[in-house]
Amino acid sequence: TGKYFQTFTDRNGVVHDSIVELTLTCTDWQLMQEHYDLVDLEILDGCWFFARQGMFDEYIDIYKKIKMESKGAQRQIAKLFLNNLYGKLATSTISSFKYAYEREDGSLGFHVQLEDDKDPVYIAGGSAITSYSRNFTIRAAQQNYHGADKAGFKYADTDSIHCDLPPSEIKGIRVDDNDFCAWKLESCWDTAKFIRQKTYVEHVTHEDLKPIDIPYYNIKCAGMPEHCKELFLK
Repeated sequence: TGKYFQTFTDRNGVVHDSIVELTLTCTDWQLMQEHYDLVDLEILDGCWFFARQGMFDEYIDIYKKIKMESKGAQRQIAKLFLNNLYGKLATSTISSFKYAYEREDGSLGFHVQLEDDKDPVYIAGGSAITSYSRNFTIRAAQQNYHGADKAGFKYADTDSIHCDLPPSEIKGIRVDDNDFCAWKLESCWDTAKFIRQKTYVEHVTHEDLKPIDIPYYNIKCAGMPEHCKELFLK
């Protein structure tokens, strides 16, 4: 209607504020300005942090070397140590947990024990790390998006993008199985269906750039047991 409204009602009858309020890092803010035509924008407030290069170099270099030169358990442990750098900095202050009990009918129930007694570590550092990760993935995806009805970028997760393009036509992607700031090209597919986050199926034809003898459907669905995936394929 061309009119402004302070609230809107969704299809379930829930009323929401029409103004969206976001908290962004400088990296997210720059990316947002490049991708959207922003109107009726108001910056409410903000804060800044001292920055320094090389703070984590020694820590990262140790586990990077192990991750790139090892296999199996050692490689997995090094990967966990690298991930935990962000995880520890961004530790939640909420330490609530659930404990189980048996209901009167014999079924399993859970009580929630609410806690809020943990000290934060350094949220600014954790936020910066995840912002750079999103920036890395989103920019790679955008370089390969050519329209909804054209071959190119189709889906992304936290650390992957999925394109229906020949590897030689994918832009801005450096392929390496181990090196940092590079992508591992695990598989190629010819048809796929992406339902929602972490829920999709791809018909895989190549693995590590090599054609496979028997193409197969790779089903991803968070929480779905392997048996259910087998039933789905039948």
